[in-house]
Amino acid sequence: FGEHGEVKSCSVMNKSGRTFGFVKLGSVVAASAAVKKMATNPQGWMVKFANNDAVSSGGKAGYKGDGKGFMGGKGGDPMQKVDHSNVFVSGLPAGTTEERLMAVFGPHGKIKSCHISTKAGAEEGESTYGLVEFLTVPEAESAAKALDGQAGWSVKMANNDARSGGWDATLPHSNVFVGNLAEDIDKDMLNKIFSQHGTVLSCVLHDNKPGEGEGEEGAQEGATDGKRYGFVKFGTVAAAARAIDALDGQNGWTVKPANNDTGGKGVGKGYVWVPDGSGYDDWGGKGAGWVWQPNDRPKGGEAERPEPAPSDNLYVKDLPPGISEEEVHATFSKVGSVVECRVLRWDNASGCAALVRMASPELAARARAQLSGTIHDSCLQPLQVGLQQKAGESVPDHLYIKGLHCTSTPDQLRTLFGRYGTVAWCRILPLPFEPRTGNVPDVAALVQMSTPAEAQIAIEGLNGRTSAELGQPMTV
Repeated sequence: FGEHGEVKSCSVMNKSGRTFGFVKLGSVVAASAAVKKMATNPQGWMVKFANNDAVSSGGKAGYKGDGKGFMGGKGGDPMQKVDHSNVFVSGLPAGTTEERLMAVFGPHGKIKSCHISTKAGAEEGESTYGLVEFLTVPEAESAAKALDGQAGWSVKMANNDARSGGWDATLPHSNVFVGNLAEDIDKDMLNKIFSQHGTVLSCVLHDNKPGEGEGEEGAQEGATDGKRYGFVKFGTVAAAARAIDALDGQNGWTVKPANNDTGGKGVGKGYVWVPDGSGYDDWGGKGAGWVWQPNDRPKGGEAERPEPAPSDNLYVKDLPPGISEEEVHATFSKVGSVVECRVLRWDNASGCAALVRMASPELAARARAQLSGTIHDSCLQPLQVGLQQKAGESVPDHLYIKGLHCTSTPDQLRTLFGRYGTVAWCRILPLPFEPRTGNVPDVAALVQMSTPAEAQIAIEGLNGRTSAELGQPMTV
């Protein structure tokens, strides 16, 4: 991994006969490059972003200057320490089983998950340790206090919240929907109940009354008409999973993962989670993952706000994630003089908007006429088109496409490849992780042509070439 950048730390672990490791690189850019370049490697390793960032062993003081970084480690990024219910147990004898840990810790509360691992050390040899995740924080703290020192074990709260056990394969984020709430439930009460399972970052309540704007959002989540609903955002995905396990069905509540992570209205263009077998035929097929959500359309008869009178100021939306002000400025400068340009972004992985001021109203009108509905140059890149490989053999009528911009859609893909024959089906393949940095990765796709001959024609016509038809068109 050193060829991709400075390696800050590296650890190798063994669990149930499987060996895995974590490599902390000096920057997100270096890590992205390593993941991309090592997606295929001769060792057959699976290389991807870890579920959580590393907790470093040193460095500058973090949150509130107390030397504690994210999730209680020392140093690291200046992020808030979160409460959790994950207990670390060291000093276990070799051969200790998960059943043994469950029996010892079970009297102190309901256990959500339990794992035994071994770690090789240079001097002490192989050591055995365990992680026990309780459903609530008080149960975990009580167990750590009562059992520390028993049988020679060291029992304490873990540096990190739980990150193993299978929940991360189905729960895409830490935002939880709560439905069927009674009128007497207020925000403070909801926060108190849910904080038993981990740190709550935000908590909001809405009324779900038919015909009102907020009710529309609740209807999308499956809220009951006339009942209040809310969203609880946790500091970790594990805390969200614990709350769902413990509270769904209690008091008649519906507690489940929210359809989207927090963001609110206006941040509807970005990545959404596609569950495995969810029926999104064009978005992912087999396997869960993250796919780009195309631009929003007015909902429920909601109309676009009327435009103001023509002027030299332009509002540009549906720009690709990570776009820079220099790139927007260069695009509009092709039409005429740009006086001012500012990009509006909600994060580094969602679609962007921009405010562009041209030198005159006439230039603004010309820029709108020429650029609205076109795809920004930053989306345009050469495609890699070849036959799909299965079990080491080529599938003659199946095409595998790499180098697609993340905002490309199946409809665009079908139209493009339809010029070379009949497209039986096509799918954008989901990403295994949610992009959260400005370095948004390209995506891949599968296309089946009706005959092998048409597949070869498509390869000859598109491989290595750039198409101006793939990507989200901007609106001016």
